[in-house]
Amino acid sequence: MDFYKKLSYYYDRLFPLNKVELNFIINELGLKKSEKILELGCGTGEFSLALLSSGLDVIGIDLDNDMIENAKQKNKNYVDNFYQLNMLCIQDKFKQQNFDGIICLGNTLVHLDGVEKITSTLLNIYNLLCNRGKIIIQIVNYDRILNKNITSLPTIELETVKFDRIYTPGSKITFKTVLYDKTKCESYENETELYPLKQKELNEILIQCGFKNIMWYGNFNGESYQPDSYASIAVAEKILCN
Repeated sequence: MDFYKKLSYYYDRLFPLNKVELNFIINELGLKKSEKILELGCGTGEFSLALLSSGLDVIGIDLDNDMIENAKQKNKNYVDNFYQLNMLCIQDKFKQQNFDGIICLGNTLVHLDGVEKITSTLLNIYNLLCNRGKIIIQIVNYDRILNKNITSLPTIELETVKFDRIYTPGSKITFKTVLYDKTKCESYENETELYPLKQKELNEILIQCGFKNIMWYGNFNGESYQPDSYASIAVAEKILCN
């Protein structure tokens, strides 16, 4: 069985909806009902569906088809809200639309291959946002990872599954994930390269793309970003001059 097909089966158990994270996003976006959000890297759609249930109009995209099919099966009323799509293609797919908020959570952004593609994607995000629209980005804090030579993230272990995440640092980080299905005594492995995007570099890219009022947090409790924070969370706004 394909790694991502298996991961999509266990995804919601490994990464359950975090209400603190959800409240942070809703409060930071400050949107009214029916305003439009795009979620990049939506996985199985749990977060997008929670935002939909709060009255927002949400579109979720993910590169993996199994994740998207899982999302569509959860609520038949929102089948048309989910697309299998590479985030590099959002400008072409949604060029006739504008969004009040765009979110990119769960370390999704650093799956892009380097600064050029990250910059291009953030510029596309800027172009798709309405005036006063906001972007929220959450990635692992690579300043901490590299400074402390961290080689793994905490293992997630449940009754039926175990999930290991291993880093091999370099100019890019090799990210190895091992999913062990305890019920079948089978393991599934995957490796991908991540770009170790540091906080200062991402801040400069956001400025370059035209974003204003950039705020930085170290977690979804709203604590300020520090070099040893576990996460880098950016909230930035598109403001057009009158």
